[in-house]
Amino acid sequence: MNNSVKRNLSSLLGKKKIIVAFIYVLIVLAVIYSLNILTEDSNKNKNISNSIPEFLTTTMGNTVMTIPTKYMKGKHKTVGKNYRGEVASVKLWALLPNFDWYDPTRNQYEFIKELGGEKRIHISLSLRNGVRPVHKFLDKDGGQYYQYSYFVNSEYSENKYGIEIYKQHDKRNNWYLYKDKKGNLQYKMTCYKERTVPSPSCSGLWEYSDDVRVRIDFKKKYLPIWHQIYTQVNNLIKSEQRTAIYLPISLNGK
Repeated sequence: MNNSVKRNLSSLLGKKKIIVAFIYVLIVLAVIYSLNILTEDSNKNKNISNSIPEFLTTTMGNTVMTIPTKYMKGKHKTVGKNYRGEVASVKLWALLPNFDWYDPTRNQYEFIKELGGEKRIHISLSLRNGVRPVHKFLDKDGGQYYQYSYFVNSEYSENKYGIEIYKQHDKRNNWYLYKDKKGNLQYKMTCYKERTVPSPSCSGLWEYSDDVRVRIDFKKKYLPIWHQIYTQVNNLIKSEQRTAIYLPISLNGK
């Protein structure tokens, strides 16, 4: 092999090494750039997460409530205001039986995708605005309110799970009433009867305060633990700060 050929081969090998080195440098720069982007996104997410308060303190009427934000249903439409700019409603949700909060990395299926939402409980807080209170539901002087509540034709059946059950002639649902030791009505609930709908549910109603009414909606299979649910919801919206806000619940009921 003559010197001219050797020089050409050396030149080609040199150029190849330069090209390979250039490509290697580009790859290294691309990796560094990607890492920087990921770090910036992570920092942005941390900043966003840190900007959301752990608790939302809000006032409805004269009632002050401190609510864990992780139980709030959505970031924008969870708090409703009236024409005066006052907070008039707050919507929350959780998973039964242990009041787990929404986390897309753990339970998106149960909260969002599961047909019927078998474990979901929806919690609605609203200003009472002069609406007849729950404890007067049984007052016959309520006129049309009592007459058209459909309770008028109900018959007492039994006390089960610590709540009085009144069966209706209506095929769809029954009434469930909880009274304190003095016989004052504290909580009323209706539940669909079995075999009327594929997955019967219950709706409970009570006054958290003179200003705030609470409504909850959950599947009837959790009826045995209705009182634990009632207690947990009240704990969830109570005024003082706290770190632990839910406890394990047994499905055995009382």
